[in-house]
Parts: sequence; C-alpha cells; structure tokens
Amino acid sequence: MRGLSYTAYGLIMQELERADSGVRSLASVQGALAIHAIHSFGSPEQHARWLPGLLSASAWVVSL
Repeated sequence: MRGLSYTAYGLIMQELERADSGVRSLASVQGALAIHAIHSFGSPEQHARWLPGLLSASAWVVSL
C-alpha cells in the first residue's frame, strides 16, 4: 500500500484477519502479489492497463 510503513500494512492485515481470514487473504494477494509485481516489473504499457483497475475500489468490491 502506497505511503504506508510495513508495520502499518501488517496492522491493517491483522485487523482484516480478525474479521475474516478470507478478506485478509484477498487483500494480501491483491496488494502484495498482483499489484506489487506489476508495479515493480511491468512495462509502462502494463502499468497503464492494469494498475488503475487493480487500485480502484470497484476491483475490491467485485473481488469480494
């Protein structure tokens, strides 16, 4: 998550886990695997194509 420390990210994931482990897993996979990989290793074209949708609230609602 942009602008958050690793500690803040961990605390957010812990709170999500407290409510529902499935939601925490979804958030963790979406953020740590998909978004981070595209951001770190993707081409500018892949950034433009995938990141806006993955970072939007609608992507999270559809995933749930």
